[in-house]
Amino acid sequence: MLGDFSYVDRMALITTLEMAAGTLGAGGIALFRTGKVDTLYVANGLLAGLVGITGIADAITWPGGIVVGLLAGIQLPLVFEFVENRLKFDDVCAVFPVHGSAGVLGILTFSFVSTEGFTVDALAAQMLGVLVITIWTVVATHLVFTIAKILGQARVTPKHERDGLDVSEHGIDTYPEFGGQIQSRMEVHSERTAVCRTTAVLNWSPPSYAQTNSVKQRRRCLKLAPQVSQ
Repeated sequence: MLGDFSYVDRMALITTLEMAAGTLGAGGIALFRTGKVDTLYVANGLLAGLVGITGIADAITWPGGIVVGLLAGIQLPLVFEFVENRLKFDDVCAVFPVHGSAGVLGILTFSFVSTEGFTVDALAAQMLGVLVITIWTVVATHLVFTIAKILGQARVTPKHERDGLDVSEHGIDTYPEFGGQIQSRMEVHSERTAVCRTTAVLNWSPPSYAQTNSVKQRRRCLKLAPQVSQ
């Protein structure tokens, strides 16, 4: 049984080396193009290297793994900018260059870094596999997206886009230091509540709360007034 796992140590080594190479590739390209090492590209470069090696780690050489990792990291900033700027897809988390093109790159380079050596048949088989998976993915995704679009669920409202899905969908503020939508809303609510209570105590009559901003706010004042008077 142990003989069946004789390649596990090599897989662990290759996987680790390719992740490291992915960070170097992505960070190096970012440094070359912008003059600084973009930590977001470095983190995603690690993932791209991991994706590129996952399907082939048991059958390639370790130097080949480093090469594939570097290429997976290098392509990440380039593909990300192409998807965002040319194709106009809002790929916020760089999902396609990490999980899409990096995986395709690993599959297509397999025959060049295989422990069995290069063969045309292996390259052709990998290319055919990529083609079949691509067709299936495009067709299935288009079908699901079309149905979602017909049902009006393909995109959130502009207001939800401005607020962010963390707030509008889940009711949490993931980055309060960069906006603080929920905190701001709570402060506004507390301020309006205080105004309502003060108004109710000083002069509880329809004209005193008619100046509030909305019917909903007036109703809120009506509910608060008895509590204050007690």
